Amino acid sequence: MSSSSQTSPLQAEQDARAEAETNPELYQHFANLVSSLPSSEGLSNNQFYRHDQGWYSSLVPIVGAMVADACFTARPSDIVVATLPKSGTTWIKSFLHATVRRREHHPAAAAADHPLISLGPHGCIKFFEYQLYTRNKVPDLDKLPDPRLFATHLPFVSLPRTVVTASGCKIVYVCRDPKDHLISQWHFANKFRVMNQLEPLSFDAEEEESGVVDAIVRLCSFEHMGGGLEVTKSGRTEFAVGAVENSSLFRRGGVGDWANHLSLEAARRIAPPLPRPGSRAPASTFSQGSIRTFSL
Repeated sequence: MSSSSQTSPLQAEQDARAEAETNPELYQHFANLVSSLPSSEGLSNNQFYRHDQGWYSSLVPIVGAMVADACFTARPSDIVVATLPKSGTTWIKSFLHATVRRREHHPAAAAADHPLISLGPHGCIKFFEYQLYTRNKVPDLDKLPDPRLFATHLPFVSLPRTVVTASGCKIVYVCRDPKDHLISQWHFANKFRVMNQLEPLSFDAEEEESGVVDAIVRLCSFEHMGGGLEVTKSGRTEFAVGAVENSSLFRRGGVGDWANHLSLEAARRIAPPLPRPGSRAPASTFSQGSIRTFSL
């Protein structure tokens, strides 16, 4: 179906959601499977399960990811926003929707009826695992006009398989400085804890005054963990791939140490210089296992 159809993309999606079939048996099958996985309590007080491909999440999105993998069929024209949580997802969704849908909804005339203003970014580009494949529903996304826009927090290895294999299907990946990501995730988790009437994740004044923070820093310092503990100097740890010497898990990786081992040309090939703040940089896409860039 082409984008010239009289039905708008958002209306077509609403129709598909309203007419979605339900498959409680499929959802229950995957819920049982996820419930058997190793789990632990997350920062926001949710139970987090370890997917067999190595990542953690709560039950609902992992089940949604599995249902999407079983039911979703990608098209070459699809565009999928793939991000870690708290890495700029809301912003990139708004940017992508405003760019791709600019002919149907001109951004210079962003009145109250513009989808980004009336629905918000997450209403315009929906997550596979959090919005589309939830509550036993299997939406008929074949009714959506091209190009279809989707989003996910799934890692590449767990994307619906047809997203990876569909020729030309674009994945817009957004990454963020890990330190900034940590702070955003911390604040986000604290909001959920407050909503659930739990104590925020922070050190109280008594802990700070008694030196708890400094004690954690000393305990986890490289000097202590890397050379001061017998358990890290000797012994082995069993992993699925075999036993690993504990001493091999600790190496002082100083900032900029790569300069002692890589040529400048090798460094540029591995990680091109980041653009200066405010400069225009190309967006990256994955296509058929390779990385490409395109201008938006």
